[in-house]
Amino acid sequence: MLVLYSNERLLPANIVVDEAIRSTFRSELERPVEFYTEFLDVDRFPSVIQQERAREFLGGKYRERPPDVIVAGGGAALSFLTTHRTTLFPRVPMVHCGVEPNEMPESMPDDLIVGIPQAVNVAETLQIALRLQPETRQVAIVGDGSGGLSPADVAPLASQVEFLWLTNRSIAQLRDELSRLPDHSIVFYGAMFRDNAGNAFTPQVALDQFAPASRAPIYGYYDTYLGHGIVGGSIITFSTIGRTAAQIAGRILEGQTPQDAARGAIHTATPMFDWTQLRRWNLSESRLPPGAEILFREPTLWEQYKWQMIGVLLVTLIETALIILLVINLLRRRQAQRLLRESEYRLRLAAEAAGAGLWSLDLATNVFWVTDQARRLFAFSENETVTLERFLAGVHREDRELIRQRLKEITESGGSSSVQFRIVRPDGTTAWIASRRSLQCDSSGKPRLLTGVSTDITEQQRNAEELQRLRAEAWHADRVARTGAITSSLAHELNQPLAATLSAAQAGLRFMAAGTFDTNEIREILESIVQDTKRAGSVVSGLRAMLRRQPSQRERLDLASVARGMADLLHSELLTHHVHLAVQCTRDCHVVADKTQIQQVILNLVMNAIEAMQQLPHNARRIEIAATRDHHQTVRVSVSDTGPGIPQEQTSKLFDAFWTTKPQGLGIGLAICRSIIESHGGRIWLARGQPGATTFCFSLPLDPAP
Repeated sequence: MLVLYSNERLLPANIVVDEAIRSTFRSELERPVEFYTEFLDVDRFPSVIQQERAREFLGGKYRERPPDVIVAGGGAALSFLTTHRTTLFPRVPMVHCGVEPNEMPESMPDDLIVGIPQAVNVAETLQIALRLQPETRQVAIVGDGSGGLSPADVAPLASQVEFLWLTNRSIAQLRDELSRLPDHSIVFYGAMFRDNAGNAFTPQVALDQFAPASRAPIYGYYDTYLGHGIVGGSIITFSTIGRTAAQIAGRILEGQTPQDAARGAIHTATPMFDWTQLRRWNLSESRLPPGAEILFREPTLWEQYKWQMIGVLLVTLIETALIILLVINLLRRRQAQRLLRESEYRLRLAAEAAGAGLWSLDLATNVFWVTDQARRLFAFSENETVTLERFLAGVHREDRELIRQRLKEITESGGSSSVQFRIVRPDGTTAWIASRRSLQCDSSGKPRLLTGVSTDITEQQRNAEELQRLRAEAWHADRVARTGAITSSLAHELNQPLAATLSAAQAGLRFMAAGTFDTNEIREILESIVQDTKRAGSVVSGLRAMLRRQPSQRERLDLASVARGMADLLHSELLTHHVHLAVQCTRDCHVVADKTQIQQVILNLVMNAIEAMQQLPHNARRIEIAATRDHHQTVRVSVSDTGPGIPQEQTSKLFDAFWTTKPQGLGIGLAICRSIIESHGGRIWLARGQPGATTFCFSLPLDPAP
């Protein structure tokens, strides 16, 4: 592909167009293209002889390798190629660009020459200038006539402003005349390649020489003028010109006809302005056309040094914050030290007053720090160094492994824990100690220090053991009292199997005395004796269980089975008092509890219900025992009766020890029930029912299926 430019190689417009053509082929077209570039340089060498030499040079150079497509940059290149087409490049497609409308030939030699005329609109640029400076009275036109600017281009504005044509001047003359322009003037610059003194230069170089002397803002329509002294205008961008020409040429190389390749291609001017010139002439950006592009905007101090200023500000803030934090930390440390000393003093006083000993164990050395109270508590001598082994030596031998295990657990899992253990004093006496310990770690998370407080709970332990003994005796006494109330019924239950056993044995003896007996009959008599004996034994076992005094033995129980068992045990008592008992239980009502104690609770509630219904007719005496699971993961047992109910004013005292409404009652039954249930982690209460009825309920934690 050959690109022929009208002007010299270093013309900024040519440089921009050439780079746009090459970059477009690199980025948008997939096939490689071999570029050739030539320059007519007609502005510096305009003679016919030079053009003839250029024709001979190009004809000889490309005769053997003619290009597949030619791009003509500028009106002079297009005119040259159309004039010498038949001798140089016959039937080679041509694409022209950067050609002003007045430079276009009246007719093209053939349909292989296509392109887009340059969208020069002088009137639009002048209208933008008048919008920015509505007080304008005179427009000075500057150029050498090569830019295609004529009075016809500005005719639409002739009625608004006066036009002053400063063409065919030297640079010196232009500087002088522009420096003397009256107020309310503007300057429009077309192009200037040569002055009337014969000096050649690029339009940018000429602009650089006279623009600083102008007393009025200068406007133009080429993007290469921006940054050289013009305010701006409706700007033609040479990068767009080059890209459009390359796209058309590329489609031709891909096989399209020149006419099809150029169809739809357009080139429009863009309002563009130099921020430095707007500022120089104090022109408001608010008057610029919509979508205007502003170049060379100088960053504000903030924009220019934004990150540096942010960095300095951050550093300053950080340093200030650090200083403040250091001061605050120093003040807090001093206050903390003072408060710590005061707290330690108060803690020592409180610990000594409470009989508590403070201590800490250094896990790195296994050496204790102890207060004086702790030394007295553990019987350490005054100046003795207390090590972990020394401490363990004073622990009861049955509790040493417990202490070692708890020490291992807290050092591995952290947090805090408590433990109760026994120590043996030098005089041989045993004391109970309660200790609360917490673990402290260093910055790396490694256990460093174990701190704690220990108190002597020997007296509390003895009191608790005595309370447990008294409670057991109370439970036993209540069971005995309750059992005494059903002795007659139990006697009835025993008399039946015993009488049956006696009768069967006597019958067997008679058969044997007669000397003739049937073996089958004797077998039936013996089986009847066995069954009746087992029945009597089960009754006796139930009674013994109720009366037995022993420590709590907890196991997995089905409360439904316990409730049904109590109904069977109370059968005779219920018949004696004409009470109908119903048991309603659901499945899987399992808890972990002491069976005897739970039986005691149910027995107490049922016996209370029986006593409450003594004044009712026989057919109205009904008790219901129910055992169900609820959504709180507990098992609920209720004992309901049809008695007269309990007055509202008495309900708050029902579970108080030694309070009773019975003339001969001890008032400990319900109190014992509450103690039993609460010791199992449950609760017992009076449920409000219908008038003339009473329902007592208790609940225990559900034991899930194993």
